[in-house]
Amino acid sequence: MFHDRQQFDVVCFSQRMAEDQITRRFAQASTAFHRTAHDNPAALAALVREERIDVFFDLAGHTAD
Repeated sequence: MFHDRQQFDVVCFSQRMAEDQITRRFAQASTAFHRTAHDNPAALAALVREERIDVFFDLAGHTAD
């Protein structure tokens, strides 16, 4: 992934139960990577607030896993 790490922090939240090659690639490219598959909605919301997310992209859609 190509971004200016001096200007932008990329924070990822993964809902996947199992890690795969794509998950590892996102983890390596991000400033912070959170595995949240076991978090309840309130805990996940608190973590998003804690990370002070400005722009949030949902890449998972509405599919299982």
